[in-house]
Amino acid sequence: MRAWLLSACLVFMAGCSSLPTVVGSPAGGKPATSFDLSGRLGVKYKKGGQYGQLSWRHRESRDEIDLRSPIGTQLARLDIDSSGARLDLGDGAIHAAPTVEGLSRELLGWELPLSGLRYWVQAMPEPGGPASIERDEQGRPCRLEQAGWTIDYDNYAQALPGKLILRRQALEIRLVIDDWNLTP
Repeated sequence: MRAWLLSACLVFMAGCSSLPTVVGSPAGGKPATSFDLSGRLGVKYKKGGQYGQLSWRHRESRDEIDLRSPIGTQLARLDIDSSGARLDLGDGAIHAAPTVEGLSRELLGWELPLSGLRYWVQAMPEPGGPASIERDEQGRPCRLEQAGWTIDYDNYAQALPGKLILRRQALEIRLVIDDWNLTP
């Protein structure tokens, strides 16, 4: 089963050191209500790993995440809105659940943190929950700890990170963001 695709759809990959292209104003302390990002991702779980490309369109009431192979072939689409989460693996079967956390628990055996991730990719903690933040010499977050996750940031372009590494127990998710498009 391509269950790793769900985790890859939700979080992202490290690799190249080029700075991401940023269109729009950086978040500036407030999260963007809408953003588009594209990049590369890697997911390591225990002794296995997968890599690919990612496009994420986040809007206030909907998320669409496309996952492609390293050479660009469409592998999966994840749609999340108020009616629930749906994963289309392109084989005719659509997996669905009331929440993306429930869908990931069902397919993977553990929950992915999409509610926090939309803030974490913008280098800020999810509101309402305790968090610990370490900052670099320029005052930008270099490490965030929240909800049992450790997120390391690097390769900033303006106020946005170009590289994130998320860790929790035996799971490591890496994301290199090549392009950002923000709507504050």
